[in-house]
Amino acid sequence: DIEITIKAINEAGVYKFILKPWDEANFRMTIRRAIETRQLIKERDSLLQKVQTHETILRDLEKKQPGITKVERDEHGYVLTLD
Repeated sequence: DIEITIKAINEAGVYKFILKPWDEANFRMTIRRAIETRQLIKERDSLLQKVQTHETILRDLEKKQPGITKVERDEHGYVLTLD
């Protein structure tokens, strides 16, 4: 049953289902896009991990030194400094 097949493919995280016979140019493009997608997913996951680490550091800093992570800005977005 095609619906069950599609559901199984989607749940498994398969990039794309390719039927035979395939067009060589389209097949190569699909492979390139799959590789690019995988690289983007890895980069996204790495960046998310960094954000989570930074958020943890900021929370710890704020607990130890309340107000340290707060920044005042002017109407243009520039950081105001204390003189």
